[in-house]
Amino acid sequence: MAAYTTAEITEIIKSTLSLSPNRVWRGKDLMSEIVFQTGMKNDVKLKTILATLIHTDTIGGRLNRHRKSDVIQTVCNKPENTAPPLPPTKPFNSGDSAGLSAQITANLRKELSEEFNRKEKMLREALEQVSEALKEEQQKPKDQVLEVQLLRGKRKGKKITGHFHAKFAKLMKLAKARKNIFIYGPTGCGKSHICEQLAECLGLKFAHISCTGGMSEGQVGGRLMPVGARGTFEFVISEFLVCYETGGVFLLDEIDAADPNVMLFINSALANGKASVPNRPSKPYAKRHKDFVCIAAANTVGTGSDRMYSGRNKLDMATLDRFAIGKVHMDYDAEIEKALCPDEQLRKTLTLWRKAINEHRLERAMSTRFMQDAFEMVNPLDGKKEDAFSMQDVEDAFFEGWREDEKTKVLSFRN
Repeated sequence: MAAYTTAEITEIIKSTLSLSPNRVWRGKDLMSEIVFQTGMKNDVKLKTILATLIHTDTIGGRLNRHRKSDVIQTVCNKPENTAPPLPPTKPFNSGDSAGLSAQITANLRKELSEEFNRKEKMLREALEQVSEALKEEQQKPKDQVLEVQLLRGKRKGKKITGHFHAKFAKLMKLAKARKNIFIYGPTGCGKSHICEQLAECLGLKFAHISCTGGMSEGQVGGRLMPVGARGTFEFVISEFLVCYETGGVFLLDEIDAADPNVMLFINSALANGKASVPNRPSKPYAKRHKDFVCIAAANTVGTGSDRMYSGRNKLDMATLDRFAIGKVHMDYDAEIEKALCPDEQLRKTLTLWRKAINEHRLERAMSTRFMQDAFEMVNPLDGKKEDAFSMQDVEDAFFEGWREDEKTKVLSFRN
């Protein structure tokens, strides 16, 4: 079922009424027509929007009463009288006193006035809800639309819609030129995700590997495995070689934790335009495809461990030189976080904690990843309140394992 915004529902209603300018619509018939067109349920929200738009003359219509059902007459001009007309009163016999007639008339006017005020209040509240919904939609971050030319003009351009990091444009320039890229920045700022976006925009295959100290050269250069008939050894190609030989974007994630022997193989492949593949006798050399893009991601700039990332290796100059023109620092992006964590109060609190961490130089991190997870726990997809995290639950989760003095510094921090 498609999700429609309040503005879209309004346009659908306007379009439906404009197609039959002389038709007298019953409220339930118009509701059924909108439900049919949108696939939405006949719920309170839809009824509220419809009633509000009619009574406020937003869609150029008015609401009358006819046989206990709402009737909507489409008109060009706003009706002059917004209060409901007085119903015809029963004629009095000549023997009725003038006082009785006046009393009955007064009572009718009072009842109608109270009913009108009650409906006016109800509609005013409904209009406020619709206005608030429209305001929230306007405040939501809008998807960006990028136009990219694929593969140096050999394919048609395409449009990509989504939320893009502030450094995306620079990374795209490097990727379109097929340069090696080195992205470094704090944990959870979107380094891996932006590599997938680059591959999508370029129309190329995407693959990745998480580098570790114990990984072998075979994980990137392919290896012999007993997968043939009767257990004979055959060459099993790696995803790195697939991208390297046929084109694609390959991510070496956490490259500053990679085994030095693996980095020797990577260095040779990136510098020489071809790579030695001794485990593949039929084709011992792999040639670099013109549409191969190698991206390395790390928490450090390759100069070794620091107080935050103590388990990282120092990359030698030969490795860093392969990525010299493509080094790009990524940090947390406020617009991305606004899109992933639209709860303003929650986001403001978590951002304040991050500022406190930086001010006190604590070896902790408030990542975009945590913000997204916190929002999803506070606002569960099933909408059940019993499944939702409270702000106290979010706080307990974030500060789990912290020293008490660190927690106090963050929670007592003020701008």
